Amino acid sequence: MSRIIFLVFMVSTMLYGTDLTLKTSHQVQSDELENIDINQMTLWFSNNGLFTGPRELDFKSLEYPSSSNKTLIFSAGLNVCGKVDGEIRTAAAYYSSEFSPGSVMIDKSPAPPGDSSRKIYKISKYDTDFSNWPIQLGAPADANSGKPLFMGDQQVWFVFNDADREKHRNVNNTDPLTLEIQTLIWGFDMDGAMGNTIFLRYYLINKGSAVITDAHTGLFTDGDLGYAGDDYVGCDSTLALGYYYNGQKVDKIYDKPPAFGFQLLKSPMAAGKEIGLTAFAGFA
Repeated sequence: MSRIIFLVFMVSTMLYGTDLTLKTSHQVQSDELENIDINQMTLWFSNNGLFTGPRELDFKSLEYPSSSNKTLIFSAGLNVCGKVDGEIRTAAAYYSSEFSPGSVMIDKSPAPPGDSSRKIYKISKYDTDFSNWPIQLGAPADANSGKPLFMGDQQVWFVFNDADREKHRNVNNTDPLTLEIQTLIWGFDMDGAMGNTIFLRYYLINKGSAVITDAHTGLFTDGDLGYAGDDYVGCDSTLALGYYYNGQKVDKIYDKPPAFGFQLLKSPMAAGKEIGLTAFAGFA
């Protein structure tokens, strides 16, 4: 019986795709990698906003089942575009990233090496010491106790930004939007559907001096369900769900292949209601 796996994202619009011809351009540009590995899945990501894994997984991001060396995602990342004074600008994590680790500084520059905001912070309910949880940087905290606010049994918090103009030459070659993105990822230590689910929340802050208009956000993903040559994508707009599935009954790596999806649970508001899923695209 095939398994169905979900990564659940909280963003405003979503973009999916796969392009086998671009895989050789996948670049790891992070100075820190971390994962969330509390349940049946292990999701790897970097502090530059790109979902990518360690060399032993050929830099692939989502391992399922955990410790199996079988993977579902080749590359993924948040994409943002908008207009600043009428000029189109982007902040994108594609096969490489326009983002840098850490916060945007007062002078609108990216956080320098060694700054505490560049770190990835990971905690579990099973830990006994939460002193390193960066509440002072914006990590979620309980309003009454001041202790970490747990969304799941394990969670990760980190920040990245698009303030470095040189990084923008990696993808679309625009000026920066000067965004700071605070990211929270969590999961639950349990069996069943929740044991095959990871939650992600992006909090976007405009740290620039200009208003961003006509803004759109999306999630680029290049999924590889084991063997990459027979994958298909689909979308259920009523559920705000994009998904990958295998084109054959048997996969060269998984045998009986799983399917996995990305579901939008919450998005920004406009005219008093959530924008929701507004677009889906696949390419090959």
